[in-house]
Amino acid sequence: MIKKLAPSALAVMLVGCTVTSNSTQEGSIERPQAAPAAVKTLDWFCARLPISTHLQGENLTLYVRDKTYTLTPMQAASGARFQGENGQVEVWQKGTEATVILNGQTLPTCYQQGTLPKQFSARGNEPFWQFALDGDSLTMRTPNGEAVGRFTVTRDFRIQHTLAASTSLGAVRAQVVKRTCTDTMTGLPYPYEVSGTLGAQAIAGCGGLPEDVLQGAEWHVDAINGESVGSQIITLTFLPNGRLTGSTGCNRYFGQYQLSGEGISISQLGMTRMACAPEVARFEQRFTQQLRRVNQFTVDAVGALELHSTDGKIRAFAL
Repeated sequence: MIKKLAPSALAVMLVGCTVTSNSTQEGSIERPQAAPAAVKTLDWFCARLPISTHLQGENLTLYVRDKTYTLTPMQAASGARFQGENGQVEVWQKGTEATVILNGQTLPTCYQQGTLPKQFSARGNEPFWQFALDGDSLTMRTPNGEAVGRFTVTRDFRIQHTLAASTSLGAVRAQVVKRTCTDTMTGLPYPYEVSGTLGAQAIAGCGGLPEDVLQGAEWHVDAINGESVGSQIITLTFLPNGRLTGSTGCNRYFGQYQLSGEGISISQLGMTRMACAPEVARFEQRFTQQLRRVNQFTVDAVGALELHSTDGKIRAFAL
């Protein structure tokens, strides 16, 4: 005997058949999601300050210390330019160097870790020598004259490079290491140590710029004329264009600094006028008095900055 189906049951079966039929149509086939865009990560040095950038898709993420900034692309005549919503943070990359603005303040020129700055120079004494890089040319100067040659550079390690060039003064081969170096004539510190040969003559000296030893860090004072500052937070920040800012532990101060072949001078100091606790005020007075007298700076074996005067020094560590 054939059983009859109720109309409602028949409708359910027909709906089920309809769904099954549509699921096989081309437009409804489920496809796997597209793989996320690859992330391009670059590490940079802005003088002493290390930063990182992560490019994923069109947006750039900037990492500075414990801060993260999301930037979007901007129109640029050259290179790749990215900017934050408020315009106070920007990265403008051109090859292996970049201009970075952080909270409205332009950082020292940044260059990719594992590369040398484009405008790199080095010098040494006894015997005197000096070379400068420009494009793919190396200009070597010695008491015997000046010569230009094309150079090649290879990266031996993350912070070490080897330069090689052929000049009329002789073949140049130099190892450049990112390590603080003290000039034997002026006593000034430089960010690179350089050693190698010019022909059969051994050469040794320093490279880079002394201001790169100072910039890109907030220096926290550890002692003034040998007396520990204890829990007082006294700071110095050396900005590009010769500007100096910081805290005395109570007041904010500002001023100018200038580097020369002989050392450093600090001038035009000014500060806020908040009332301070007696002990804080005592350290503030000692610090500002000593700061005005500074005429030389060095970096010791443990990386501490020492700002010297004829009658004392300020000792600080980079953070």
